[in-house]
Amino acid sequence: MALALGCSGPPATRSTPQELVCIQDRPPETLDPHGGGTISQTQEVLANVYEGVVGLDGQMKVVPALAESWSNPDENTWVLKLRQGARFHTGGVMTAEDVLFSFERARRRAHTALVSLESLEAVPGGVRFRTRAPDASLLGKLRDVFVVSRKFVTEKGEAALASTSAGTGPFSFAAADPSQDVVLHAFDHWGGRPAFSRVRFVTRHLDIPAVEQLARSGLPHFFSLRPSSPASATAAASFDRAVVPGLSVAYLGFDLRGAETPGVALPGSERENPFLVAQVRQAFARSLDLAAVRAAAGAGFIPTQMIPPMVFGHAPEVPAPRQDLEEAKRLLAGTRFAKGFRVRFDYRELMKDLAEPIAESLGALGITVDRNPLPDQAFFEVVGNGQSSLYLLRFSCRYGDAQEFFDRWAHSRDVAAGLGVANYSYERSLVPGLDEAIDGSRREIRPEIRQARLSAISAKLVSEAITVPVYQYEDVVFSTRGLSWTPRIDGYRLLGNATWNAAAAKP
Repeated sequence: MALALGCSGPPATRSTPQELVCIQDRPPETLDPHGGGTISQTQEVLANVYEGVVGLDGQMKVVPALAESWSNPDENTWVLKLRQGARFHTGGVMTAEDVLFSFERARRRAHTALVSLESLEAVPGGVRFRTRAPDASLLGKLRDVFVVSRKFVTEKGEAALASTSAGTGPFSFAAADPSQDVVLHAFDHWGGRPAFSRVRFVTRHLDIPAVEQLARSGLPHFFSLRPSSPASATAAASFDRAVVPGLSVAYLGFDLRGAETPGVALPGSERENPFLVAQVRQAFARSLDLAAVRAAAGAGFIPTQMIPPMVFGHAPEVPAPRQDLEEAKRLLAGTRFAKGFRVRFDYRELMKDLAEPIAESLGALGITVDRNPLPDQAFFEVVGNGQSSLYLLRFSCRYGDAQEFFDRWAHSRDVAAGLGVANYSYERSLVPGLDEAIDGSRREIRPEIRQARLSAISAKLVSEAITVPVYQYEDVVFSTRGLSWTPRIDGYRLLGNATWNAAAAKP
């Protein structure tokens, strides 16, 4: 897609820019706030336009948004006092009826935050809802249950939300089409009008000429680049650089669904699935040179587990992983797969830098690895259809709570309950008691006890090697000099508070 570098009128000057351009590496899936989009590019756009009853600050602490405050009369009940005077882009002031309507609409679309909702009702000054069972992480998950105007959707129809915003956020849609640039206009938000009158989200691959073009454009920009990208050094010469530890952890996933697996070839005519054997997975984990993975990425961290250190539920007692090829070979030799086997290794093309050293490590273990980089659509079709035996992907704890990973990935699949829905590896857990432990931590309201339970689950997943964490991301964001904004560990660029300092801008 060609990048539109200017507005329809004269170019903005550096002293008074009116448009801010955010570049993404992937277009949003949908612009319907309850449309099921889960990738960060979708949520980032929507979070600049819509709001939930609560928000999360840059360190993933729950903060007020459309609800000014909340309380728990009992462990299954939440009462939210709503903000007065928050206006919708389409007109009218938000009321409890809009919140009830939005929650019900999101629940009909199987939003995982609301699957446990039992009842919801308006009360003086706010809303009250009850859940079927205690859910200590629920409040944070409500961040992206976006509130829409009931009146607008009722009058214009459900499909209207695909092109018109009916939220309360600091920006509204001016041009809304996920396949094109998404253009936002500033709105008179309850927290104040944004400094930039126009924001444009653009999908574009950035190479060195493209970065040089951005530097000459005359418009302020945000964009992310991997440190391993050839364009990174070019960007550092002309833009400010912010580095923030990320919530995403890349992991090696195994097909654990059945006795056979499609991407493995064993010696002779055998058709067993070696990954059902814990020692094989553990051998893979011990063979990996994670220092080489991090070096290939050019930044980031070697993870001890799937839960990053800044996320509630991280297990600090889990030791740093250590490559031990001899131990890995010993583990493999103790299985009926001692002679090794051939496996197709599926990964997204954009994760090739991480995949290459992983494949090399497995080769040293005696595994023949057929590398299979795929475009995103093809990759997700392969893993989603159960056709991948070994794959590389990443997971983000977007709510700053380990329960999200345990519920969405580690728990066995129960779509009706919103459990296991992000797991491509198995339908039923191979670890006795794992589901029960995850369910128990969700119901535990006392923070200190819940922390201990979450940590124990994280440590158990490491020992069983159900998945092998290989790299924790570090978000590197470039911005035009003169832009002032708040980096966030969830990687979102929320631009309602972005400002421009002409004196700090480089001529």
